[in-house]
Amino acid sequence: MNRLLSILFLSLSFIGSANANSIEGAFGYKLGQVVKNTEFRTIEDTYISSKYFKPARPLPYFSRYYLTTTLNDKKIYVLQAWHSEDSSSSNSCELDYGDFPKMLKMLEAKYGNFEEIINTSNYGYNNDGEPWFRDEIEFKYTKNNRSIFLRCNRDSNWSYRLSILYSDKKLANIKYKENKEWQKQKVLKEKKNALEEASDYDI
Repeated sequence: MNRLLSILFLSLSFIGSANANSIEGAFGYKLGQVVKNTEFRTIEDTYISSKYFKPARPLPYFSRYYLTTTLNDKKIYVLQAWHSEDSSSSNSCELDYGDFPKMLKMLEAKYGNFEEIINTSNYGYNNDGEPWFRDEIEFKYTKNNRSIFLRCNRDSNWSYRLSILYSDKKLANIKYKENKEWQKQKVLKEKKNALEEASDYDI
């Protein structure tokens, strides 16, 4: 009997591992893929190389698609999609209703079980006696250096937002180091320009 149970558990583990696919990418792009036609911008001291795009086969759950690359080699380290709208009775962050559980089921069918990392619901009344609520739920799947995050936020004062993010941790670390180097080069360039300007004066 024990031998039969051991065989059964071993078989189930093989089935689970067979269904657990590696994270390659999504929306027609692959993590690590080089994308040249991105736009550069800065937010405070952070340099960003990114672009919006429209996939050939967009999912019905998302309306915006976005990728972010490393600064030098322009390799994709983040792929994300989201949809936002006003909070209403037609949207939900529950596990048994709405777009979130539909998307989660599709992802788990391809990759395997996702880990629930956030699941909170808060309700109350403001100073005027008006009711408020704030729902937040997030699931995560990680394999090797790559992760997928599926997240839903719904707030009575703001909006409903469903988002998914694919990331490559190794490439993200490279981008972080590149950003530090770019910051350093910016400071050196500003110092050089200041010295050149100062050379025109007796100071």
